[in-house]
Amino acid sequence: MEKSKLSFFYHLACDRAHVLLDDLYESLHDEDGNPVLEAEVINTSIDAVSNVIREELSIIKSALDEYTESKRG
Repeated sequence: MEKSKLSFFYHLACDRAHVLLDDLYESLHDEDGNPVLEAEVINTSIDAVSNVIREELSIIKSALDEYTESKRG
């Protein structure tokens, strides 16, 4: 794997995580811009976003592993 492809995977995963966080921020507010106050709604949203962000971080680790492996052999 070339460094540019590794960088692409870093960007892809970080960009998707950023979009998720932007969406989370929006979902934490109602249509009038007031913060949502229901803890269960907030916790559910945070848990869902956390799981997907962990997947994106895993992509970064996997891409680095693949890059490192390709340079060894």
